[in-house]
Amino acid sequence: MTTETTSSYVGEPRYAWDVHLVDQADRSEAGVSRSQAEAVAHVQKALRRAAAGAFGKVRKVAVNGAGNGPYVDLEVIGEAEQTGTGVAWRGAGR
Repeated sequence: MTTETTSSYVGEPRYAWDVHLVDQADRSEAGVSRSQAEAVAHVQKALRRAAAGAFGKVRKVAVNGAGNGPYVDLEVIGEAEQTGTGVAWRGAGR
């Protein structure tokens, strides 16, 4: 992952989250929050009810420099997986 310089984006960072489910083809959940804790909670909640093998990620992001396009990834906050016995986190997610 490439970390962008602060001149590459505008505004305060946000926290993007996404969860990829394995119980249905191409099904996922995703969103963006101003709160890291809220983004982590979304991933945790989705994975608690998911089948084993589902996984998710929380990333610190910002609006691109033009202010009208996709978010710019700044860093991965944490990654998680539904193991079948619970949700296991790697990184600072939990």
